[in-house]
Amino acid sequence: MPWTSARAAVRALVTAMVLSATAASGVLAHEGRESAGYDVVVGFLNEPAYEGYLNAVFFEVTRKGAQEPDDMAGGQMPDVMAHGGVFVSTPFEDGDAFEVEIPHDLDGMTIPYHSHLNAVSAGSIEVSRDAPAGSRVEIELRADGAVPPMLRAQPGATVVFLNRTGEPQLIASGMHTDEAHAAAGLGGPVTGLEDTLQVEVTHISSGQSTVMALAPLFDHPGAYTADFIPTQPGGYRFRFVGSIEGQPFDEAFESGANTFDAVQSRAVAQFPVALPSVRELEGVVRNSQASADEALDEAAGTRVIGIVGIVLGALGLVTAAGAVALAVWSRRSA
Repeated sequence: MPWTSARAAVRALVTAMVLSATAASGVLAHEGRESAGYDVVVGFLNEPAYEGYLNAVFFEVTRKGAQEPDDMAGGQMPDVMAHGGVFVSTPFEDGDAFEVEIPHDLDGMTIPYHSHLNAVSAGSIEVSRDAPAGSRVEIELRADGAVPPMLRAQPGATVVFLNRTGEPQLIASGMHTDEAHAAAGLGGPVTGLEDTLQVEVTHISSGQSTVMALAPLFDHPGAYTADFIPTQPGGYRFRFVGSIEGQPFDEAFESGANTFDAVQSRAVAQFPVALPSVRELEGVVRNSQASADEALDEAAGTRVIGIVGIVLGALGLVTAAGAVALAVWSRRSA
């Protein structure tokens, strides 16, 4: 398996574990906050977070709503608008078809539909006794949309969805869940923020910071990540700057006892022997280098002193030899 594929598989597994744990316990050491009509959740993707290991900023945004879809009272949203309220297919391949019979009691109503696997494959079916006669009508799903985008059909007619997109499709009646929530004023995930928001990551104690781009988290609408490897333990600050659905957004979140985890030294999780971190090894190397430089400086100083001593000794020998020669010459002259 190529490294990129292996890394993606591991990342998907870790993400699934994190999200399942989050679903089971509400929030896994993340900070939740209400801001400008949105519910925001922030933290490290993988917690606890350890220095030296790949992690990511986790950022999730949902619209606030008075109630969740499962709590809606009857009649507040017609069945034709509810996601899968009239029909839903299983995935069907390119070249195959999905058929559904329109119930007679939907006369006079319009049924929207959409594909889970291709957002542009969407349209509506107007159910009317005034529609052209025909027991079977067809909608062709193409890569660039549905043809016709609005179909008129008799009550009781069979609608045939022909897949011509080149890839599998899954068709359901009603509005997509996110769109239905928004139309009813309910909560729902906010997508597309990778184009309007950035995150500034700061290591609090050192003050070092960098700005990172956000990327959508696979299979988790409304959630985003920014990958990085924290190389220093301690507290971190995540500041998100930009806009959400046209509204300016500038919020900072700091790790702490009541928010999300600070980064821990990886020695905390090591057993039976705690290995030194790269940061600690770099410190040892720097100290060793400083000691070596100091020793070299001392050796260089000693060498200079030795050379000066040798020169002075040589001069002394020359002076002594000259004195002896002068004394001998004086005796001979006398």
